[in-house]
Amino acid sequence: MASVWLVATLVSCIALLAVMLGLLTIARNVRKSHESAKAAPPKARRDPDGLEADLAPLHATNLDWDLLGQASRQLAQQVAESGYQPTIVVAVARGGLVPAAAIAYALGVKRVFTVSVETHSEVDQLPRFPVMLHPRLDPADLTGADVLVADDMADTGATLRLVTEFCLKHAARCRCAVLYKNTHSAVNCDYAWLRTSFTWPSPAKDFAKGRRGPA
Repeated sequence: MASVWLVATLVSCIALLAVMLGLLTIARNVRKSHESAKAAPPKARRDPDGLEADLAPLHATNLDWDLLGQASRQLAQQVAESGYQPTIVVAVARGGLVPAAAIAYALGVKRVFTVSVETHSEVDQLPRFPVMLHPRLDPADLTGADVLVADDMADTGATLRLVTEFCLKHAARCRCAVLYKNTHSAVNCDYAWLRTSFTWPSPAKDFAKGRRGPA
């Protein structure tokens, strides 16, 4: 039993180390690219909510590690070029952990916090609503800070609205950055790598009907 436990522990440690090395590699590449970038920023377009954004090609929807690094670098460039200098980066777990770490590293921000949000619905047919999980952000840490909230996407915008409104109650300023921003989102993201329109399937409803999705 002792040997089995030892092997399991060793495997877990190796897996964790691999993930950490991957995150560190992305963060270093993002900062290096950000510091050495001399090319003009990508052509900006105006999306329906009136915000200027650097748009990636519409076909670039499958992110590998290299593309994730490029997307994070472009987000960091957008923040830097806007003149906003965040003193705190808040990562919305879990999707926002990697882009938040890379952006914070590129911008030289060392104060990085995380917030976990879960979406609830008492009945499947009713609207779903986000809830912040414990441990929550400490308002004292946000007092007077310039906050940048980072997530992987803004779909309905409910999660980002919850987090940004909480931060604005205590911080001096708060802006948000995402990789993907749905044009129908209720939140006007300050920075987005790709602004597009998308919808999500509902596996829960498929299971409720006794099937696993389209045949």
